[in-house]
Order: sequence, then structure tokens, then C-alpha cells
Amino acid sequence: MNWAKQAAAMVGELPEFPHMWRMLDSGGGAGLIGLAIVAAHPTMIGVVFDRPEIVEVAQRFIREYNLQERVTVIGGDFSQDPIGDGYDLVWTSYTLNSHRRNLDPIIRTIHAALNPGGVYVSFAESLTDERTKPTMMINSMLAVGLTGGDLMFDEGEIAQAMLRVGFRSVHSRAAEGSQPHGPVIIDIARK
Repeated sequence: MNWAKQAAAMVGELPEFPHMWRMLDSGGGAGLIGLAIVAAHPTMIGVVFDRPEIVEVAQRFIREYNLQERVTVIGGDFSQDPIGDGYDLVWTSYTLNSHRRNLDPIIRTIHAALNPGGVYVSFAESLTDERTKPTMMINSMLAVGLTGGDLMFDEGEIAQAMLRVGFRSVHSRAAEGSQPHGPVIIDIARK
């Protein structure tokens, strides 16, 4: 849960955070990041969205952290199924990679799900130097690349898609600390 606490601290520094009411952890897996963000806020409620079999795991963590009154789950495929709406914050981490070729429609759905003034935070790896760096990421995805897959974003690719679909501003920066697959970019978009 260490990374989840770091993510919650980072989100907690957003100027909009004190006024946020509802958040979505899209592709949230076990929901640990969403749970940490909700727990860091006195009144926020949250939704963890992932495949039905995955949100069963999230429900166990919701009970373990005693957040049943503040966090719910939705099972589905975020690239096809409704993700809900009325969110002040949407968080995705390592979620967009397998949908790189459908990036604009997915980010458009996230944009539509946010309230005016809402914030979308994307946490994803990106390649630099003509897709030859960072070496750790290239090596970790070598097998996928050899089979024709391309799950890695070019630096700035997500931010550009955010602007294309209508976000009014995007701020990007490198995540602090080490991540499992190497350096990661945090893109923060405001509706």
C-alpha cells in the first residue's frame, strides 16, 4: 500500500482536492489507490471500476479497510461499458496501455464522466529517445514487442490525447521514486 499512500498524498496536493466529492479509480484493480485517496479525504466517496472478477478482490479490500460506506465497485470493460458520471476526480494507473490504439475514445469517455472543473490523473510509462529509452521499460516489454504488441506510450502521447478531446489544460511531470517498470509520467488534466 506504500505506492497507494504516495498517490493519495500527490492527489491531496491538488488545489481542487478539498472540494472534491466523488472519484473514480478506472481500471483500479484491487482498488488500493482509490481506497487511499478516499481515505485521505474527509468526505469523498469513490468507485473502483475494473473487470467483474477483479472488482471481487477490490470488494475484499474495501471491507478490510472498512470503507464500505464510501467506496463501491463497478464491474465491466472501461473501453466499452459505461463508467458512470458526476466525478470530480478520475485516476488511472497503468490502465491505458492495452488500449493505446483506442486512446482518444477512452479519454473522451473520461472527460464526459467528469464534472465541470474535474481533474483526470493518468499514471503511465512513456518512452523517450525515439522509443529506445528507458532501457528498463524496453527490456520489460521485449517479449510483447517481439509478438507485434505495442503497449508503451511515447512521451507526451497521453497529454496530447487529453488536449485533443477537450481538456482545458494538462500538466505533466515525472513520478518521484522508483516504479516497477521504470520511470513513469503523471499527466494531470483539468476539464
